[in-house]
Amino acid sequence: HTYREGEEVNVSISEGMGIKAALIAYAYPFLLVFVLLIALLQSGISELVAGLSGLGVLAAYYVVLYRFRNRIAKEIQFSISKIEQDNGIEE
Repeated sequence: HTYREGEEVNVSISEGMGIKAALIAYAYPFLLVFVLLIALLQSGISELVAGLSGLGVLAAYYVVLYRFRNRIAKEIQFSISKIEQDNGIEE
């Protein structure tokens, strides 16, 4: 099916793929920064250095994620379906 610009569609993803996408985008970077901050603060590093390190590792994570975007895109597939318009006739 071909779609026209402005046409209403549903974009969906399987539940498993949605969870995987959420983990990659939100959970993994949160855990990475959280563990790094705790480890650095426990080792006596100043809060400023720990915070900047957390931001640095977060930036590096998203750069790596960007570099592997094509591989990730092959794993996470979306489906598109046309939304049937209501003809406005009430019964």
